[in-house]
Amino acid sequence: MEPLSVDIALPLRSFELRVALEVGRETLAVVGPSGAGKTTLLRAIAGLTKPAAGTIRLGDELWFDAHTNLPPEGRSVGLVFQDYALFPHLTVAENVAYGGTNGFARLLDSFGIRHLVDVRPGGLSGGERQRVALARALARNPRVLLLDEPLAALDSSTRATVRSELDQLLADIRLPTLLVTHDERDADALAHRAVVLDQGVLV
Repeated sequence: MEPLSVDIALPLRSFELRVALEVGRETLAVVGPSGAGKTTLLRAIAGLTKPAAGTIRLGDELWFDAHTNLPPEGRSVGLVFQDYALFPHLTVAENVAYGGTNGFARLLDSFGIRHLVDVRPGGLSGGERQRVALARALARNPRVLLLDEPLAALDSSTRATVRSELDQLLADIRLPTLLVTHDERDADALAHRAVVLDQGVLV
């Protein structure tokens, strides 16, 4: 699996995001306070925010530099948003299929959501919504997985269970994964390594 290499600069409102890191077949936690630039980093990797300068590569494949800026659909990225961003008018099956149909039936079984295929997000628990969001991200058959506070929306009783499930998933897929969190317990449980981002700088 090719490593993800990021070396970017991006001016924000009160500081500049300047990050250089490399992620192999592992989970790297990006920990830091709210407003530190963590989500912006994920959006830049996914192609949703354009850096001012630098490079983003997956192995020998260039995603961004001064002359290149692949659109999100041109980058092999699975992104799970903090609020999961499921389409409320679509069923579970339709939400997952929106990401792609790669291994569709297997994903439904792996995440234990086959019995929910006809349910819309409003009828799901927080843990079920997270499983659907992860299945949708993986249906793209991504080579990089980006998780933005994936457990933040869960209540404390659900969080430990879903954390354990996510730990097993990440161990199974072994993709270059960036996990953004402000919770050190999540970083300790899920990540091989952790970096701290504060005011746009790794400290």
